[in-house]
Amino acid sequence: MKRRNSLPSPDLFPMPSPEHDVLIVASDESAIAKFESIDEALKENAIRVDLLESSRSSAARRLALRLKATTSVERTFASPLYVREIRRRLVGYSLSQTASQAVYHTTLVSAKGTIPLKELSARVVQRHTQRFRKQLVRIGCDKAGGFLSAWLHGDYNPIRKVFQLHWHIIHTANHIPLLKALSKQRAYRPSEYVAVPRRTVLIRDGWIQHSYAHQGFWYCRGRVPGMSNKPVKGRHRIPGRAHTRYLLTMDALRFSDTYISYPPILKK
Repeated sequence: MKRRNSLPSPDLFPMPSPEHDVLIVASDESAIAKFESIDEALKENAIRVDLLESSRSSAARRLALRLKATTSVERTFASPLYVREIRRRLVGYSLSQTASQAVYHTTLVSAKGTIPLKELSARVVQRHTQRFRKQLVRIGCDKAGGFLSAWLHGDYNPIRKVFQLHWHIIHTANHIPLLKALSKQRAYRPSEYVAVPRRTVLIRDGWIQHSYAHQGFWYCRGRVPGMSNKPVKGRHRIPGRAHTRYLLTMDALRFSDTYISYPPILKK
């Protein structure tokens, strides 16, 4: 695994205005709408520490030690506490940038984002993001005006032992024809692993859909070992060594490897 990079402090990101703060819906009963509380993030952090400490990998055990630190939140995408605060800021930013506008959520999946378990690494993810950023620039999203943000997410298929990288994109209407044109390229055609490469929906419930588009964890989808041989609905923790590889990969990622926005959220 590539050595981890320093990530920006959440304080560098715009603080959500009260009317755009996703934590307002923290008491919502919906599983998707509910933004994780600090207590829930702490519990998840403890689970990750236990799993990493039980690994034979020395890198995993070193990551466990960093996540156990109590003096400050470790700046890594492997930390539920860090990701919680970063995505809180991103959701607030996308809500403020699209207020009083028709806004859409596009999920875009490339066949080139299908990564075998043993090949998942920060370098592979970085190449995937670099390729996607170039595609967005090539079709003119960076100069189209309006708003667009893209957040990297991944699912794990435990039967085929592959990760499927994909992008959750929040955007204004002017980007619809551009993304539609992009989805017609060969890389976005249906494949063995990708049945629907592009799906666009109008956002009707801002907090819920913007939060969903900035999910903090990668999940196991499809059939889950030990549960049944039938497809399982919902989201489940990635199992075993795949979970360790996922966390070590996230630990080595930079902010620019996971997020793209026009206009940019951080000034250079």
